[in-house]
Formats: sequence, structure tokens, C-alpha cells
Amino acid sequence: MRKWLSILVAVMAIAALVAAGCGGSDDNGGGGDTGGGDGDMSAQEIITASQKAMDGIQTAAFDMDMKLAIQGDASQMTDPQAQQLLESPIAVKASGKLGNEPQKLDMTMTADAMGQAFDLGMKMDGEVIYLQYMGQWYEIPKDMATGITGASPAPDADGQKLTDAYKQLGVDPNAWASGYTNEGEEDVNGVKAYHITQQIDIDKVAADLSKLAGSASGLGSIVGGEAGTDPEELQKSIDMLKAAVKDVKVEYWIGVDDSYIYKMQAAAMIDIAALPEEERQGAEGLESMDFSMTLSMSDYDQDFSVEPPADAKPFDQLFNDLMQSGGLSL
Repeated sequence: MRKWLSILVAVMAIAALVAAGCGGSDDNGGGGDTGGGDGDMSAQEIITASQKAMDGIQTAAFDMDMKLAIQGDASQMTDPQAQQLLESPIAVKASGKLGNEPQKLDMTMTADAMGQAFDLGMKMDGEVIYLQYMGQWYEIPKDMATGITGASPAPDADGQKLTDAYKQLGVDPNAWASGYTNEGEEDVNGVKAYHITQQIDIDKVAADLSKLAGSASGLGSIVGGEAGTDPEELQKSIDMLKAAVKDVKVEYWIGVDDSYIYKMQAAAMIDIAALPEEERQGAEGLESMDFSMTLSMSDYDQDFSVEPPADAKPFDQLFNDLMQSGGLSL
């Protein structure tokens, strides 16, 4: 069961990497590029123009909605977490503003996970990060956060460093696009935007993941493995991912006048029931898994200030509060 949940995590990571690349590079070929719509620009040209426009953005507001759900027979499931996930899908909503130079963030998030609800918040202003958990703020020094994550907490910087790290291992998420289609112009919250659909070549995705099979740490960072994991077992997981992932869809809504991304959607379904019986061993009644994410962006290059919370506790107090509230029992 946990292998299949790890594959779902892999699909989430794939969607994040595609989003970080904003649909692909301008030299990846993009077979099947279709103009469509009313303008003279092709879908690939719209994507390329958007990449250039987004590179210069300093601040933006965002809203994110993500859902994870599984379908199956609960009577065959022995994993308590899987049973809870079947009854109560994971739903995460986040909204806020982010900026670079200087790095800053003001975000609130709600999460419903397997029957439990969490309210979270994060503020970052230069050297200090504040984390809010269940209504209480905690102060996290930036050097400590950098040591934990291994990278700058700036969202744009993280996405670029993650993409660059995989490219060093011979993996290029930007090359996973097999084509783009311009579906025409639509209104997104009062902004006229091109609706671009991106086709994902799952064979290319699987081939890149296979390249990482020789690096347990590299592949583990995607599929949930650990150093020392058997490469053959990892390859089997990759082959199952290739066979089971269906209906992968990525869409962008890109401003006609400014080439900014105003909305992005990603979705995928993993059809476990369609696999041969011998490949479904360990699924324990799991039939399918669904992932969807919608990210909306607005208020580009509109500066904002981050108000530090007045009652922030020291970071080490967070763990004490988690223990007392039962938050570490998950």
C-alpha cells in the first residue's frame, strides 16, 4: 500500500516540477504545437513569452487549492492511514503574497488531512521567518530554516534550485512536454488570457526517473525512497507509474497583454485497477488515486509589507506545544 502512496507523491512532484518550468523551454521542440485561438502567436510562442515575462516578476499574490483522493475497497485495506484517506481525502488551501529582493512572504493555509483539520500561516521578512500553527506564531531564524531545507526559503529560488538539481542528474522536467494547444482566449478574473493546454509525455517522465535509479537519494527525493533502496525495486515502481498514470493534464491561463500566468491547473489519475493482477500485489483494495491542483496568481509587482506578529514564541517552543496538543502523533 505504501508503495502506491509513494507513487501518488511522485505524481505530485512531477506536477510541481512541470509548474516550476512553466510548461517547458523554448528549445524542447514541443511536438504537436497547435495555434488555435484568435491570435497570431502559437501555443509554444505564448509559453516562451510567458517564461520571459515571469522571470522579471518581483511580487505576486496567489491562491492555491490542492486535493488528493483515493478510491477502493476499505474492507481489503490493512493500512490505517489508507483507510482514513479513503474516507477523508486530503484538501489543502493556501493564499497570500510573496516577493523577492528582499525575500518576503505572507501566507495562510488550511489543511484537512484524514479527518483532521489544521490552520497554518507563514510570514517571512528578510532574515526572519514566522510560522503559525493552530493560532500561535513561532519565530524561526532564517539561518535555521536554511539549514533545515538546504536552500533559500524563497519560493522562486526553491523551484529553480530544485529544477537545476535534477538537471545535473540528467533529468530535465522541461522536456516532458510533448506539445501545447492554444484553446483560445478566456476571461480570468477580468483579465483576457490565452488558455494553453500542455500534453505530458509519460514515457519521457519514466525515462528520466529511470536515470535516477542509480542514485537512491535522487530517486528517493521523488518517489519517497531512501538511500540504500534496491534499484530494481525502484525501477519496478517507475514501470508501474508509467503504466498506471492516466489523464495527466496541465493547463495555463496566460495574459494576452502582459504574458503573466494568471491561473495554472494540474491533474492526474492513477488507475491501479487497470493493471495486471500480478502488478497490483500489495494494493490492498486500492483501485485508483486522483490528484488535482489549481494555482491562481494576481497583483503582480504590487509591493506589500509583512507585519511581524506581536506574540511570537521561540521556535523550540513549537515542539513542546505540538507534543502537548498531540500534533506529533500523526
